[in-house]
Amino acid sequence: MRTFSLLLLAVTLAACDTLDSSVQTQAERTTRVRLRYELTGTYAACTVAHNNAMRQTMQQPVSALPWQEKYTVEVSQTTPFVASIAATCSDSTKEGKSDVFIYANDKLVKTGNAAGFGATASATYTITAGN
Repeated sequence: MRTFSLLLLAVTLAACDTLDSSVQTQAERTTRVRLRYELTGTYAACTVAHNNAMRQTMQQPVSALPWQEKYTVEVSQTTPFVASIAATCSDSTKEGKSDVFIYANDKLVKTGNAAGFGATASATYTITAGN
């Protein structure tokens, strides 16, 4: 009887240890990432669309460059974050240019640019817990 009790205790402890390990592994895969969007250029006005921390597309007019927006996003292997920015700019009096940038944890990960009397610069980058 004592051997059976010890065996049951060992199986129970092993199961708990496996469960705890699984929870820890999942927790380790979730990462907080500092995300920054930037827009620079020579245009007089732009409309910027970007994904915010709630994974919603925000659109706003911008009348002065440079412009930037910062978020902290949570990502994992199973729930990545698609960082996306598109700046549609125009200037009726001269040709302009614009550059958009996406930074993850202060590292530049994607750029885009456009030039002309009116153009859209865009960039998209998928952030996962591993990158």
